[in-house]
Amino acid sequence: MNSHLPALMTLDADGVFVATSSRGDFRLALVNEGPSGQWHVTGPISENGSAPIVGAATSLDYGLSLMARAAFDAQDFRVNLPCGASFARSPRGRVPAEEVLAAYEYKIALEMTANAMISVAANEAPENVQKVIGIRSRMAGMEVVDVELIEVDGAQAHYCIELRYPFSGPLRTSTALAVVREAILEAGLEPAADYIEFTVPREVVANSAVVADFSRYRTAA
Repeated sequence: MNSHLPALMTLDADGVFVATSSRGDFRLALVNEGPSGQWHVTGPISENGSAPIVGAATSLDYGLSLMARAAFDAQDFRVNLPCGASFARSPRGRVPAEEVLAAYEYKIALEMTANAMISVAANEAPENVQKVIGIRSRMAGMEVVDVELIEVDGAQAHYCIELRYPFSGPLRTSTALAVVREAILEAGLEPAADYIEFTVPREVVANSAVVADFSRYRTAA
């Protein structure tokens, strides 16, 4: 049993939980697959550069438990959050990790959408406007969902753009607003409002999981 190291996990800025033990680095990430998503636990990177999936779960709470077993062979563990808070987990009498994160104003997102505005010359062809917006948005890491001409006011035409920002995992609401706003400005657009919409995983009634054989990691403990 790998008891000489604390079962400590950290949520990084990319929405990925990381656990480092004598067995190597393990990661728990939300994969945007289906309405509920899936939490994949990956093991240490192999010699060929790939990180094998050692477990998968339909809930964060169970995914963290899987990673604790794979990395530390432990049931109890602690999670550090980017905001400076942390919480401990035990196998009995625990509040689900999803509820703990919500208490610290984190959203678990499969993706985020936001609206932006742009004003251009009224004689600019709409197809050219859409093409430029698409290029700029992709360069800023976003995808265009829709572009709509709202109004032509004298010499200017005003467009509203719905944008998708790919992000899977937990993110604090205030951080999400800042990240999406920065991307919109980077694309040369104007944020329409200090509001974004989160696509969240559908609530799962029962925790299901696919668990790989952890024995090869235990031998490294």
